[in-house]
Amino acid sequence: MADPTRPLPPMLPLPDGGWSARTVLTPTAVKVRGLALMPSNSVIPVIVVPGIMGSNLRAKRQPRSRKERNLGAEPGEPVWRPPNTMVGGLWDALTWDGCTPKQRQKLFDPDTLEVDEDGPPHIPHRDGRLHVHPTLARERGWGSCMPIPTAGSYARWRQA
Repeated sequence: MADPTRPLPPMLPLPDGGWSARTVLTPTAVKVRGLALMPSNSVIPVIVVPGIMGSNLRAKRQPRSRKERNLGAEPGEPVWRPPNTMVGGLWDALTWDGCTPKQRQKLFDPDTLEVDEDGPPHIPHRDGRLHVHPTLARERGWGSCMPIPTAGSYARWRQA
């Protein structure tokens, strides 16, 4: 049978990359051991590109220089319009899976992109009716964000 344990405070990182746990000394008659949980050694890279998660993006319509010209898309062409349905998501996944990292790097060059407000501006109810008239939704800039389920849910909540 294993000795009983008590949790110790979280381990602290050391400058050399190791970990340190703190505990207190107890008499030998106390048979409860301290349990320190070691953090994972695995590193999961997370890349956050501001504006890309819920915003529709297009190549700049009027690039002012060669540096602002998108090498993967024509001026004004949509580069990123997140899908609004499960089927659209699967189709997009297959489409993007066919792109090489080099192609994606050319498309998503931040100096060559701008927010694309020409996306679908509708914010539908779950039953399919519209919460807001499309003209009003476009005036509010809702065509520039992903309608469902992320930014659209927020917009629908703010509208209510």
